[in-house]
Amino acid sequence: MTRWTHGLINRLAMLVDIAMLTAGAVAAHVLWADGAAARSAALCLLQAAIYRAVMKAGGAYRAEYYRSAGRQIRQVAVGAGVTVVAVTVFETALVPGAPSYGAAVPLSMLPPFAALLFGRLAIVLPGMHHLARRAVLRRRVVIVGAVAEAERAISRLNRNDAGLMQCIGVFTDDTAGMGAVADVPVLGRTDDLLTWDGRDALDLVIVALPWDDIVRLGMLIDRLGRLSVDVTVSLTHDAFRPRFAQVLRVGELPTLQVVRQPLKGTLLFAKWIEDKVVAVAGLAVTLPLLLLAALLIRLESPGPVLFRQQRVGRNDRPFTLYKLRTMRVDPVDDGTRGTLRGDARITRVGAILRRTSLDELPQLFNVLEGHMSIVGPRPHVARMDVGGRQYDTVGAYMHRYRMKPGITGWAQINGMRGGIHSLEKAERGVELDLYYVENWSLWLDIKIILLTLTKGMAGSDVF
Repeated sequence: MTRWTHGLINRLAMLVDIAMLTAGAVAAHVLWADGAAARSAALCLLQAAIYRAVMKAGGAYRAEYYRSAGRQIRQVAVGAGVTVVAVTVFETALVPGAPSYGAAVPLSMLPPFAALLFGRLAIVLPGMHHLARRAVLRRRVVIVGAVAEAERAISRLNRNDAGLMQCIGVFTDDTAGMGAVADVPVLGRTDDLLTWDGRDALDLVIVALPWDDIVRLGMLIDRLGRLSVDVTVSLTHDAFRPRFAQVLRVGELPTLQVVRQPLKGTLLFAKWIEDKVVAVAGLAVTLPLLLLAALLIRLESPGPVLFRQQRVGRNDRPFTLYKLRTMRVDPVDDGTRGTLRGDARITRVGAILRRTSLDELPQLFNVLEGHMSIVGPRPHVARMDVGGRQYDTVGAYMHRYRMKPGITGWAQINGMRGGIHSLEKAERGVELDLYYVENWSLWLDIKIILLTLTKGMAGSDVF
């Protein structure tokens, strides 16, 4: 019997997209193609290939996304938009004698786009709600190993339970006759799992043993290899928390990858294109505001229009950050203290610029120079003081340096605008930035940019 898995759901969603795209292409051919069946068929194949590639590259095929109508509409809109541009360029530039037809490509994509939305909202969305009500996507999990490690693993599983995991039992050799571990029933000793009647319905086995017991760990993993189920090893100690762990073979040497470069290859190129296009467009739109702000700054107080300060960027490299000057010149301030609410050095023009985030606009030049991105973790002053500690010693702060800093970011649209003067706020900021680094996608960048423009630029929390 076929089991409902997240991978199966993703493939079915992709199949619905291809079917709807094909149906829409047929409708477009009937309406506008004037009998050019061969060209319409080729165009349909090209559209399907590009759309599928764009959606996969953006991480749009994920089971947890299909229960949100708004998210599906945004993803389909972006995927279809990129497809229209790519197919139009292909038709007009690469196909001999096709310019007149290529000009109609955007119009011909309307039926496929409508069909894609219909498929997502009328088939995928209700289908996912039906599966969620039946709980058929919930993964059945057992934990094998030591009691103390199993307790920590169960605690972590329960902390962010979204109904997708069900821990049904523990197998351990530590204590004979124990009834439960952290309210999860003990189903037997370790070897009992290999003959347990419920093993055919398992989705995941979590091995929970101390990492210093490497011999026992290796033997247990070998024994579990006979089961047709995913096996993972729990990492519950804060001393060792690799965020991108996977086994890699380097030549003939097996290694455990514990850090992953978040952007490389085509993803890095896509991010580079995004930065340059948005920066140029942003400067073109805001240049009059920049010139007006510069004039007002010079009229109100002596000093340069631009404020320059050393910040730390990708790979822990310093760079010079640009901002519109919002304070009176203070030659002894090195930036490590930050800015407090009601700071007497802030000018009247500066207060307006800070409140509306217009003082950040010169950082578009930092983006064009290659030191920053439009979206990323905000760059801070080296050795910035937060609650009596240096900010870069808080949590896994240093992992932020694996991406270019940004003008705006996931942390900023989630309440981290304004000064950071408490350790609690600093820790939350680090976690939000690391979420962005670990989950980057073009979709996430577009969401952050839109939220920044609509509600994230102005507010009373900035001073």
